[in-house]
Amino acid sequence: MICLALVFWLSSSWADPQAFSFHVLSEPHTLDPQLTSTNSGNFFHSVLHRGLFKLHSRRGLELAGAKTCTRSNRDKTLLCQLNPLHKWSNGEGIVAADYVRSMQQLIDPERRSPQSDIVLKLKNAKAILAGKMGLEKLGVTAPSKFTVRFDFDSPDPDFEYKLTNPATAPKRQDEIWDKKNPGRMIVSGAYKIVQWKPGHGIQLAPNTHYGLTSNPTRPPLEILIIDNDSTALRMFEKGRLQFLRRLTLLEQPRFKNSPEFEQIYMVRFDYWGFGPALDAYPALREALLSAVDFASFPALVPLKGPMGCVGLSDAISGDPICIKFDAARAKKLMQGSTRPPKIEVFFSKMGGEDISQTAEWLQAQWKKNLGLRVELRSEEQLVYLNRLRTSPPMIFRKGLGLDRPTCLAALETFTDDNPENFLKIQDGQLNQLVQQLGTTKDPTSRLALCRRGLKRLLGLNRLIPNGKIHFSILARPTFAGWDLNELHQLDLSELVRTNPDLKANGKNSE
Repeated sequence: MICLALVFWLSSSWADPQAFSFHVLSEPHTLDPQLTSTNSGNFFHSVLHRGLFKLHSRRGLELAGAKTCTRSNRDKTLLCQLNPLHKWSNGEGIVAADYVRSMQQLIDPERRSPQSDIVLKLKNAKAILAGKMGLEKLGVTAPSKFTVRFDFDSPDPDFEYKLTNPATAPKRQDEIWDKKNPGRMIVSGAYKIVQWKPGHGIQLAPNTHYGLTSNPTRPPLEILIIDNDSTALRMFEKGRLQFLRRLTLLEQPRFKNSPEFEQIYMVRFDYWGFGPALDAYPALREALLSAVDFASFPALVPLKGPMGCVGLSDAISGDPICIKFDAARAKKLMQGSTRPPKIEVFFSKMGGEDISQTAEWLQAQWKKNLGLRVELRSEEQLVYLNRLRTSPPMIFRKGLGLDRPTCLAALETFTDDNPENFLKIQDGQLNQLVQQLGTTKDPTSRLALCRRGLKRLLGLNRLIPNGKIHFSILARPTFAGWDLNELHQLDLSELVRTNPDLKANGKNSE
């Protein structure tokens, strides 16, 4: 239910009837994009901060704050000339020193940014993060006022994609992060904060000095704090939201023929993992995988799936790579094999009804095809994430949003030293394939290495890939020009208010 305070606020005069309104699931805990987790806050920080590149859902990787960027020295140097039209929200020009400052803060060991891995391949980055060198030794310099130079210890073929992340946006010397007075914050993105009502919402106005998109009619924004899918849907149906970021599976049949409905592919590697507690039970792990009839899952919920297959697009990984259902083999593996006295499946409540329904389906599959009882446990997001970091459960669900649309971004998560490797996989062959993928330029060779790496990962019997993820959204045809890319970054720099009779959504309107 919606609390009385929220009901009162939603009906107050603070709401702007001309604004494009959407919601986030929780209050942003910081105004600094470098202090958020990898894909956390993309709907908030992506409208406030803009760096050298952006990723458009149809046009692909595009220059933004940079006018040109060129590689040299066998890909160990990237030289970018800044776009002089890109300005701070106070009208001042953005200069190369602002990017040097940003990269240095990302790797600063005292700040402990959860996104420091973005710049980890820059020259001396690892030594700086370990406290062995000063920040000034990082391989990013400003040869001139509008030139940024990046030097790498080893080639980083995904670096331009990494530069679409709001965490790599320029930073000012006099930056202000004051949630009590957010209007003082000077930003580099298409919008700036006007007002913030804690626990309720944030009001934003166009950054008239933005310069990268000529859009004088860009409407104001409202971001509401709504952590419940059902509540958010009611707000959309009442006209209080213009953009619904997530429509649950159960609600999709009701809207699938609406001009407001759209499904958008997300480059993710969500999975159900078998934690270190199951390392001692290899036969059980393999049986759990073989006992799931993945073909029955699309009949249960309308996914573009299929579950049990790697969720990367065909353009990234080629033909689907999937786990094979074999009930007879699963039962044979279980005969005489040891098992723990109690098996629990953990997942976050923030995942909503869709995740809960999938967990119940897996539970039923293992009961039906193995005669195995497992217990389901849902937890609040912060508690759940702390559990994954400190003591991963036997079986758990992990949503893995990637920071770039590449196979390398997915596979490197499961290497020995990656902090997101909650499965605690340590496999020399997988590490070697990932290393080769990170230094190979030829597209054919990269695809072959990608497929070898993915098959190796699935062959370890440590996870069930969730299949291709498509977010179902609802968007008012009264607005056009919004773009939600496969990294779940919302770009509103081209947003315009349009004629509602056009019946065209933002994605299909140029």
